Amino acid sequence: MIDQAFDSLGDFMKITGSLVVIARDTQGGLSLRFVMNDFCVKSRVEKRVFLRFESRDSNILDTTVHRIIGELLAAEITIQGPFPLPTRREHYTVLASNARRKHSIDTHKRLIILVNVHPSTFAKASSSELPTGVSLGLRITNSTIMQLDPR
Repeated sequence: MIDQAFDSLGDFMKITGSLVVIARDTQGGLSLRFVMNDFCVKSRVEKRVFLRFESRDSNILDTTVHRIIGELLAAEITIQGPFPLPTRREHYTVLASNARRKHSIDTHKRLIILVNVHPSTFAKASSSELPTGVSLGLRITNSTIMQLDPR
């Protein structure tokens, strides 16, 4: 709806005494600028892609994440991370004849955030194969970022 109403760069509209400038940025996102008496509130919408990697082996996970980060940086994608997430530990007790055996399985996780990614660029960078034992979860969100700027 907003895309249809404000197609051209720098359209203006009046809202409750404030001037609102709506513009499209270079990545195709929508940027709002509220011009008030002494300051401006700039707002922009960013697309973020969250890549969550999981593996039972932390060494394989780290090498995979660093290889994928290299591929993303080569494709000139803005990234944040990798962020280590809490390790999930599952404990099991097996009752044998006269003894108890305790086992644990650790699942290590890493998070990489991609900011303002074009789908075609992301498709090129994400075509790499993951090794056995590493799983990938993907989530795409739109987030609004607001800044106060003096006029």
